[in-house]
Amino acid sequence: MIKWGYPRKISASDIDWYDYDEWTVILRVFTEENWIEGKEIFAKEVYEGIKRDVIIPISEGRACFYSNEDDSYIRGVKAKEIDKAQVSENGAFVEIEGTVYVVTYQFNDTFTEVTEIQLRPYDGYKGDAGFLNPDDYQYFSINEWLSE
Repeated sequence: MIKWGYPRKISASDIDWYDYDEWTVILRVFTEENWIEGKEIFAKEVYEGIKRDVIIPISEGRACFYSNEDDSYIRGVKAKEIDKAQVSENGAFVEIEGTVYVVTYQFNDTFTEVTEIQLRPYDGYKGDAGFLNPDDYQYFSINEWLSE
């Protein structure tokens, strides 16, 4: 069995083990006997990636609202909105006060760290996440994400 992933899904402590650029793909091979362990490892990597790339930037106030129409900055997310935010289990959506937003990213120059979360209204969004249904996912508060 083979599972692949990108280096950004590896925890920060593991990054020194790899010589890579942002296009490197990591290939993992599992025997049938340890496939369940491999699925657990992958699930933990995804969870840690969402926490690092979505939850922590939002909790630190590095999230802003953007327009779908002209890709323009609208405003930053207020602390009271962060406290009420619910993030989907896949990290693709944030629900704030009844409105669902798609999570998009602004990375640093080396693509190793998210510098800003850009929240765009799901209604009218034309990117890849527009093909997902935000109602298909369970949502958790920022505090629930950070408590584990």
